[in-house]
Amino acid sequence: MNISGHTVLITGGASGVGFALARAFRARDNKVVLLGRDPDRLHRAADALGGAATITCDVGDLSALQGIMPALARHAPSILINNAAVQLNYDFTTAPLERVLSDVEAEVRVNFTGLVQLTALTLPLLQCHPGGAVVNITSGLAFAPKKSAAVYSATKAAVRTFSKALRYQVQDAHLPLLVVDVVLPLVDTPMTSGRSGGRKVSTDFVSNAILRGLERDRSDVYVGLARPFAALHRLVPGVAERLLRDG
Repeated sequence: MNISGHTVLITGGASGVGFALARAFRARDNKVVLLGRDPDRLHRAADALGGAATITCDVGDLSALQGIMPALARHAPSILINNAAVQLNYDFTTAPLERVLSDVEAEVRVNFTGLVQLTALTLPLLQCHPGGAVVNITSGLAFAPKKSAAVYSATKAAVRTFSKALRYQVQDAHLPLLVVDVVLPLVDTPMTSGRSGGRKVSTDFVSNAILRGLERDRSDVYVGLARPFAALHRLVPGVAERLLRDG
């Protein structure tokens, strides 16, 4: 895949992995469109990039997604990177029921339902540009869940399954699109602030690995320790699950 000359739509692009990807794509002569909920953060990110388009939208809100479609049509993206996600750690056995119900709704809407809906909405635009891609960001928790992140882990497993099924559909329809599942290890981002830092990789390390995977037409991109972990999970799933059980 040629990774220059595209318009790249990145959800959650104002910080973390999304921002690192925006910077890497900009360096490869691409136009970048950042999508997120906070207009101030989006504008600061765009300024830091030396210029990028921004769209304010909550990916967990279907009506908001439908409302931005005229703007997306004007930008005409050829690559969609579904990066936005929230992780709300809680224990079903001890947390107040009202909080559990609210947090479940938020995580599923942003991490899975909104991702699928945005993909469906943008697919007709992506098809207009041969050589484009849908890139979904998952993690090792798609293989083995973390005890404190039951719903987050489940949504990442769902995204991985969705990516594979969408890839089958795109292939059977002979569409000029690459559907990519990116499996991340622990990354040094605001989401992981305060967690053990020895195993974290940088966002630049992640963005470089993703671009290399796209250049090589990889359907599955395993970043850093995600690849040996996936192999370990195939061979001795119980050991792999114990490694991630307590985070």
